[in-house]
Parts: sequence; C-alpha cells; structure tokens
Amino acid sequence: MNRLRTLFRETFPDLEAHPVGLTAMSMAMLTIYIEVSRRRWMPEAWVEWVESVTGFDNFQLARYWWKDSMCALLLMVIPLIIMRLAAGWKLRDLGFRLRGTLSEFKLVIVLWIAFLPVLWFVSDFPRFEKTYPQVRAIQTDGLMFVAHHAYYIVYWMGWEFFFRGLLLFGFERDYQSKAVLLSTFPFVVMHYGKPPIEMMAAILAGFILCGIALRSRSILPGVLLHWLVQMSIDFANCTWWR
Repeated sequence: MNRLRTLFRETFPDLEAHPVGLTAMSMAMLTIYIEVSRRRWMPEAWVEWVESVTGFDNFQLARYWWKDSMCALLLMVIPLIIMRLAAGWKLRDLGFRLRGTLSEFKLVIVLWIAFLPVLWFVSDFPRFEKTYPQVRAIQTDGLMFVAHHAYYIVYWMGWEFFFRGLLLFGFERDYQSKAVLLSTFPFVVMHYGKPPIEMMAAILAGFILCGIALRSRSILPGVLLHWLVQMSIDFANCTWWR
C-alpha cells in the first residue's frame, strides 16, 4: 500500500487526496444512479405505492417517480453523508442555504420570464414534441401534470446538488473558479440523448447555474430555475389546458 501511495504521488505530484476522493466518489455515485434509475430496478411494490398515493394507475408516472427518488438518494443524500463523515463538510458548505439568496431568486424569475418565449418556440420542434413531456399521460390530464411536477422537485434537488453543490463547491476549495469547468462538463454530457438544441443550451446553462450558485452560495435558486424551465416545456406540449 505504501509503495502504491508513493507511486501515485510521484506520478501525480499536484493531486491532493480531497479532489481525488471527490472525483472517485462522485463518478461512482453517478454511475450507480444511471443504472439503478432504470426501469428494471423498480420494484412492483413501488408502482403500487405510487398508485396508492396519487390515485393514478400509470406506469410511466411511477417510473419517473422512481427515477426522481433515485436521483435524490444517490446523487444527494448518500454523497452528503459521505462528505460529512469523510471530510466534515456541512450542509451550508455544499449549497443548502436560504439566507442571502433573495437577489438570486429574483434573478431566476427574471431569467425564466426571459426564456419563456424561447421555450414556447422550441417546444413545437418535432424532437421536443417527441421527447416532452416524458410522462405522456400528463398531456391530457391536468391533475397528473400537477402530481408529476410536484414530485419532480425531488429530482431537481438531487440534480442541482450533484452538479452545483457537490462538484462545484466540492472542487472549488482546490481549484477556485476552475471548478465551474469540472461541474459543467459532466452536466452537459448527461444531456446526451436529449434534443440537440437542448444539449447545446446545456453548455450555457451550466455556466449560468454555476454563476448563480457561486453568487448565492446556494443550490436552491438553481433548483427553482430548472424546475420552472422543465415545467414550462411540458406545459407548452400539453393539451388539457387548451
């Protein structure tokens, strides 16, 4: 073990234990999430539970509630516990704070309003119509739309924590503002398979969300922005309100 440690230090003299451990842990949790969030891992009891809570017998809704829950568990809850036990990081160190975030929440509302015409325009593109909403039944059912997006906030908490809380704030201690790059690169890659316009927009979105997080020292404004944007795209492709 000592020989391996010596070899590692000689090969990577500028790498400290913290960023190495953070990289290994975060990429491991992301890999586990990608696998466990798949449909085959969802137990039948989960489908029955979602139906009992919502009153909707819809497999897709249960499927995405499972994905939302696994995102929160594997990309937020478990990493939070690891960071606390292994490195002593507190919730506020990783972006869980409300104090001093009012201006960023106002900025989020302004950005959302500014984005609305663009979101409405691209929602008519064939790739967007084919992709969103992911739970197809909410196109014609307003109550299911509410149930889906009310729980969707669980997903965005896990998502924003992972990319802005864990990666951005976690790497900032060692790499300062360069941590934005370490947060944005995997963030964009995780949009693979989405409409090409959305994947390209994720590059700019990554920098915007990192900027908001750094200004506010919080992931919460980013959670709100992501939730509002996704809800707006889904809403635009629904027919129940027309």
